[in-house]
Parts: sequence; structure tokens; C-alpha cells
Amino acid sequence: MYLPKDGEYANWAVDLATRYPLALAEMSRPSAPLGSFEASATARWGIECAAGWRPILVRLLDQLEAAIAAQPAETRDNFRIAQIKEKFGRLTVYLASASTPAMTAAIDEAGEASLVTCDACGAPGRLAERRLFWSVKCAAHESWTPLDPLV
Repeated sequence: MYLPKDGEYANWAVDLATRYPLALAEMSRPSAPLGSFEASATARWGIECAAGWRPILVRLLDQLEAAIAAQPAETRDNFRIAQIKEKFGRLTVYLASASTPAMTAAIDEAGEASLVTCDACGAPGRLAERRLFWSVKCAAHESWTPLDPLV
């Protein structure tokens, strides 16, 4: 998988960072300098998940952005997203240092939705071990990898 240089994100990730400035503040205003070991994963690499989970991610970001906006302005940076990635076939989201019950529930709901959604295309899928890695795929993308073009 191609990992961009620090701060070099795909166009869709930049669009999301613009649309969700509170939740994805780490991408536009990193809490540690880019290139430093302390920079969070979202600041360094952006959003690490395939296109099929984008609708799930957008629903989650809608909820997180609203929940963060409801927090006092001086505490909002505590709720920024530190990392978004696929882990063991599940969409996984880590917040910087704090969470509310509503935020935790939204993250858990998105993770559960990802377990039955093909990460390649968004169709219903099945979680299974494929090529030594866990992933969720539909029948059409059973052998697809992120290095393959979508057809």
C-alpha cells in the first residue's frame, strides 16, 4: 500500500478534512510537527481505509463533528481523531485523548457496520482471513487487494 509523505493526502481525505474541521483537525493542524515521531497517525498518513467504507466513515464523521462542536471550545482539541484505519478487518477510530459516551457509541456503530460491508465497494460483505489478513469482502471482490484497480 502506498503511504504518502507526511501531510500528503488523497483528494477525498482533504475534502473530508475540509468538511469536518473539528473531527479531522489533526490533518490540517497537527498537534506535533509533521515528520516527528510524536505526530499522530492521521496527521502523518491521513485516512487509512478503502473506498467501500467511505459512506460509513462519512456517517461517523457527521456524528463526531456534531458531538465535538457541542463541547466547550477550549476542550475540542481533546476530541480530535488521532487515527482512522482498518484493523483486523474492522474500521477502527482512535480519538486524541477524550471521548463522550455518544462518541464511543458512534465509533462502535461504525466499526460494527464495517464488519459486514465490503471494504472495496461498499456492498454487503463477509469478514474472513484472506492471504494472512482479515478483511471484509463481497463475492465480487473476494480476492481484491488495495493494490488492485476496482472494476
